[in-house]
Amino acid sequence: MSITVVTAVLPEYIRFDVSGDYSLEELFEFIDRAKAAADRAGRDRLLIDARRIEGRMSEADRFLGGRQIADVFGSRLKAVCIMPTEQITKLGELTAVNRGARFFVTGTEDEALRWLLAS
Repeated sequence: MSITVVTAVLPEYIRFDVSGDYSLEELFEFIDRAKAAADRAGRDRLLIDARRIEGRMSEADRFLGGRQIADVFGSRLKAVCIMPTEQITKLGELTAVNRGARFFVTGTEDEALRWLLAS
């Protein structure tokens, strides 16, 4: 695996700090790993800090990633992804949300936490 994931189980959510080289295959593997970690920890809220991922996602990858998030997380998990602001297009978020997921993409940790911890 060319990405590194540091996981912290906190009282209200699980935090994933992700770094390394981006690939669609790694993204799909991470989504599965995140769901498994949530199940093990009994948490339904996930904060994914992807600001240290190297490389860029194509729009096709954003669509596929959003679809995978909806398929794997469903509506049970509430997840937020922090990305560099200049890389956010909202396509992955819209794809996931339109398929029933509770998913938000933002460039700031403050906004991520406000959204994640709201009811």
